[in-house]
Parts: sequence; structure tokens; C-alpha cells
Amino acid sequence: MSIKLGLQRIHQLIEHSPNPKLLSSLNVLHVGGTNGKGSICSYLQSILMNASKNNDSGLVEQSVHYKVGKYCSPHLIHPSDSITINSNPITMQNYEKYMSVLNDINSRHGIQASNFELLTCVAFQWFYDNKVDFAIIEVGVGGENDATNIIPGESKLVVNLNKISLDHTNLLGSTLEEIATEKSGIIKRNVGKVFINGNNTNIVKTILTNKCKSENVPYQIVNVEDVDPKLLQNAPGYQKENLAMALSNIQYLHKETTHLPRLTETDILKGMTTMEWPGRLQRLDYQYTKDKNTPVLLDGAHNEDGAKQLGDYLDNHCRKGPSTSLTFVLAMTEGKDVSGILKNVLRPKDVVVITQFDSVTDMPWIKTMSAEKLYSNVAQCVLDKNILIENNLKSTIPIALFNKINADQPLVVFGSLYLVGQMLNLHQKNVMKVTSH
Repeated sequence: MSIKLGLQRIHQLIEHSPNPKLLSSLNVLHVGGTNGKGSICSYLQSILMNASKNNDSGLVEQSVHYKVGKYCSPHLIHPSDSITINSNPITMQNYEKYMSVLNDINSRHGIQASNFELLTCVAFQWFYDNKVDFAIIEVGVGGENDATNIIPGESKLVVNLNKISLDHTNLLGSTLEEIATEKSGIIKRNVGKVFINGNNTNIVKTILTNKCKSENVPYQIVNVEDVDPKLLQNAPGYQKENLAMALSNIQYLHKETTHLPRLTETDILKGMTTMEWPGRLQRLDYQYTKDKNTPVLLDGAHNEDGAKQLGDYLDNHCRKGPSTSLTFVLAMTEGKDVSGILKNVLRPKDVVVITQFDSVTDMPWIKTMSAEKLYSNVAQCVLDKNILIENNLKSTIPIALFNKINADQPLVVFGSLYLVGQMLNLHQKNVMKVTSH
């Protein structure tokens, strides 16, 4: 089964579900674009769940906070990780119960929905049943024909369109204009407000603003310079644009709607500092056996823009100069722009251990790129003697450590969120072995 775009199948799933009108009850913050969507979602959830809310009497209960759902994809370790309320994933028991109901609907009515469409419906139903105050929904692929776009405009408090670049060209179009047009489809009549990353190209901004005008929806171009610098000063450089987008959403909800009346600067600061987004420039002491660990930097950068952000981070925080060598573990998904990604990250004297990730749960269409194919591209960036192949994920870290040149810097695992997720899974299993003794 491959990625299926279109809304007809998810429409049928919801139509036959126990609550066919559930979408009209959600307050949605819809997040689209190419890169940084997950970071925006995480900032939004963290800030909103730290804000105090009114009780029914109109008095403020400082101990009562908003219940904030977040649905992001792809998952890192298990599909259930994609669905959280106040950062807590749906339990496996509930995930399986909801999925069972939807699989039955899918089978009985011959809908032939994809795994992503089923997962999206689980998220909607879980948020509805738990009466979340806000539902933060990340677009899966594209926009207009993405399953998440079944949400009606009336339910979208805000729509975000972050930086748009070339990605999924086999599905969305081969040009930036085609991709921007597809992604603009999440802008619908009756949306509260649209926020557009000001760092988009002029042609992209024109396409997005024209869509807003045609749908009669207010919009705001978000530039980092327009946001209170005090709020951005402690954010890493690569996150400033994403945080600016999130803060623009929050200020709109606070000042121009009735949804966030008691927000304080303290709430915002606490939300910003406690935000977590696993798999994106994530540093941890990686437990590669039950007895051994080592500093690792995990990043799921899988397109050119994401790779530029990773490359800038490494240059500013890990490389002491152009000649500083780093050691990488690398795998990629078939069909990616390999050269566009690698040229932004690798340097000639780096060491690269090429590997392959395993099959991805509920995503059989995702294929890892062969190590041999990846090798030919890495060899254009790195000295041939510094390239190794190890297809067993469990062995990649020991091999990378054995061949590591710069002892002061972490190993860097990048190229695919699926690789990062499976490496995190191995880490967690080894951590459990340590704690069980």
C-alpha cells in the first residue's frame, strides 16, 4: 500500500463512525508547510498546556490548565506516539481499541482507507472523547488532499504555513509553485486566521496570500523581526522561525479571540523552555548496550532545507572550524534528494557509517535506500577511506565509535526520521535493561 491522497475515504470513515459530527466540536490549530511543522506543534502544545484557564464561574483556577491534543506524523517508535494529550501518548490499550473499531468500519464498508487515514481518525476520535480544549494537527503530506484537511474551516482556529520547499515531488508536483498550491489547500473559508512564514519565497507568499484573499480569510506574514526579541533570545537559531510562528498563533488566540483569556508571559516562557521535540537535534547519552553509552545527536533531517539547518547547527556548535571532522551514522528513505541533503552536512574528512533502517510499522510503502546506492553519493562528499557500511542497526554505534576521529563531539545520527525512531527504540530497550537490574 502506498500513500493515498484524497478526502473521500476519510470522509466515509468519519461518516460511519460513532460520532460523525465530531470535527465540528474540535478547536483546531492546523499546521502545514515543509519543514518545522513538528516544532511549531510542540511549541504550541507546550505553551497552551501551561496556560491557566477559567472555570465555569469565571474565576481563575490556577491549578486548572488546558487539555491540548497534538497529532504529528510520522511516528518515531510506534504509531500511537503520534497522538498525545498534554504530551502523554494515547495508551496502547486505547489505541488498539479505537483502531479495531475503525478497521471494522473500513472492512464492512469496503472503504480501503490507508493506515494514515485510520490513524488520523483515531486522533480525531481520541481528542473528541477526551474533550480537548485545543487540537493541534500537523498536515501529513501536502495540504488540500491530505487526510487532515477533512477538518472544516469553521473548526480551524488558525492555519499555519511554514517554510515551503521541494519535498514529496512525486506526489505534490515538481515545482515550488505546484507544491505551494497544493499546500495552500488547507486554507478554507471561515478559518480564523492564517499565519505564513515570511521566509518563504515571494512566489510562494503570493500563492498563499492569494488563496487567503479568495477564501476571504485574514492572514499575517510572520517575520522573526516582528516578534518580541525577549521571547526569542534563548531559542536556538534553527528554532527562531518556528517559535515566531507559534508565538504569533498564541498572541492571536489571546488578543483577538476568547479562547485564551488568561495567558501570561510566564505561561509563554514556561511553555517555551519545557518544549520537547524528540528526533530533532536531540542530544542524549545513547545506551547502545546495557553497560555502555555515548553522547549522540539525533536529527531526522530528510530534505535539503532540514539538512541546511542541521549543517548550520553542526558548524556553530560541533565543528571548531572547517577542518573539524565529525562521525555520522546515516540512512535515508528511497526517493530522497540525496546529494541535496548530504552537501549541506558532510565535510571531506568526516567519517560516515552507512546503514539501513528496518521496515516501518504500518507504513509498508516506506523503503530504506540501499547502502550501496547511498555509498556512491556519500563518496562525492567524504574521502572514500572514511566510509563504512553496516546494515545491522545494533552494530552501527560501536563501529562509529571505533572509527571516531573527534572524541570531543557527539556521534551524529541523521538522514531519516525512521532511522532516528528505530535508534531511539534500541536505546530505550537498553535503558530498560539497565533499570531492571
